[in-house]
Amino acid sequence: MKVQKLRNEKFSIEVTYNQRGGIYSAVCFIRNKTFVRYATMNLPSWPSTYNILQRTKHLNIRSKRPFQLGQEIDGSCVAPVIYLFHLFCSHFNWDTIATYNKVSDVPLMPYELEKCIEFAKWQGVTYHNRWDKEHIAKLLLHISDIRLERLKDHLATKLETV
Repeated sequence: MKVQKLRNEKFSIEVTYNQRGGIYSAVCFIRNKTFVRYATMNLPSWPSTYNILQRTKHLNIRSKRPFQLGQEIDGSCVAPVIYLFHLFCSHFNWDTIATYNKVSDVPLMPYELEKCIEFAKWQGVTYHNRWDKEHIAKLLLHISDIRLERLKDHLATKLETV
């Protein structure tokens, strides 16, 4: 699988090529002060950066930024939620990777967590170090929203002992 990544202060693009299917897949984020535009697309040939950016602007799918606990979840919110999960684990002195991997069929590697955190910071995330019941409930809901139900259940159980 061929992968190309391009990121600067205004946009982030990742293009992969699946040899088996002969399809190029692109994921694009265009950053603004109050939102990101994002899009995923499958293409028959290697796309130009200009083409990807134009398609993303044309689709005009927006997600509020900076991301914060309690906002509506969409397809662009995985990295911010994982970043908040990491901050949450750090607050309780839990190992983020060990906590995640305890219930995941696909292990999270340290470099993947680093890249995820970097991408979340690039998108913009607002947070505070107060993990009261309300903020924990919002985080658990977000974790469930990005389809990490087993992780949410594991955290809920782990919190019962804190």
